Amino acid sequence: NLYALSLEYLSKKCNKREIDDIAKMFIQAGSKWYLGLALLTKSVYVKSINKDIIERIKKAIYNAADFEKEICESIYKLCDTGSLAQAKNFEVNSKDKISGKRFYNLPLDKYFNNKAFYTGEHIEDFDGTFSCFLKDGLPESGLVSVGEKTFDMRNCLLPKMDNISCRSQTINIDFNERISGIYLLCCAEWGNFYENIKIIYKDNHTENCYVTFADWIYKTTYQGLTIAWQGKGMYENREKTADVFIFEQAFPVNNEEIKAIELPYLPNCHIFAITLSY
Repeated sequence: NLYALSLEYLSKKCNKREIDDIAKMFIQAGSKWYLGLALLTKSVYVKSINKDIIERIKKAIYNAADFEKEICESIYKLCDTGSLAQAKNFEVNSKDKISGKRFYNLPLDKYFNNKAFYTGEHIEDFDGTFSCFLKDGLPESGLVSVGEKTFDMRNCLLPKMDNISCRSQTINIDFNERISGIYLLCCAEWGNFYENIKIIYKDNHTENCYVTFADWIYKTTYQGLTIAWQGKGMYENREKTADVFIFEQAFPVNNEEIKAIELPYLPNCHIFAITLSY
């Protein structure tokens, strides 16, 4: 990360956006390696190293190594031609660039694969150590408001899966409007993570958006994150309680119809809701 900070400074000094993109790629690479470490640490903590966790650690290591190869190729390309092999299109919480004033709650029920909020049905296991959010403080409607937007968190009140643990899913969007911005309600466990999500437009061209997943137990406004919901949670086999947080992440897109959103492979990162601006 120190090297990434140096590149960010150099980017501003030279007014070269591509160098800043390389810096963010280094931050992502660190996050990818940290995922493997976090999975290993978690497995030791719960005293369970099974075949599934080994496969997830292997995948995290391969993903990190492949991404470092991509960084090398991008640096070579930048040195040879002055531009990157692929435009990264990083945007970090540029809410002021989102023009749409109407909002659509994207249905996510069929993609939910994790239960975070305690409902007394013994299916809650947010992070693999039986940690969970307490639903006290959630609106009875299950609709959480942030500014003029609402996010659909109704499943958090029910004995149903209520969030997506990111495992390279493709979220299809059946909404025929030109989208100007995407708002995520998200957080992470066992650390902070930084990664791209891929936006696929109706004409099949793509754009990568740089996303920060902040740890649920630490209050932060890093990279312009907004705290969307604050409550109580239980962790360490539900023996301890703490203030916990879910964050809003926002980024502008091209004011075009979107076909799908591709999520990264980051099982420690969770998305509770997505709202589209149009």
